[in-house]
Amino acid sequence: MKQIFDEDELFFFKFVLVEKAGYNLRHRIAHSLMLFSEYQINYMHLLFLILLKLGKYDLRPKMNLSLEL
Repeated sequence: MKQIFDEDELFFFKFVLVEKAGYNLRHRIAHSLMLFSEYQINYMHLLFLILLKLGKYDLRPKMNLSLEL
């Protein structure tokens, strides 16, 4: 992960998704710990920013097309 993303992006991903001191959205959503009233547009904006940041990278595996016989 550290080879692909810079330090600021990793901090942002961790803060929004998994840090207990942050929003911890992955845990709260996956385990149904959020009430309906807690789902806000602000969280959607943060998740959308994460998707945009992930989209700027080419994360497909590199195919080696050279055939050696």
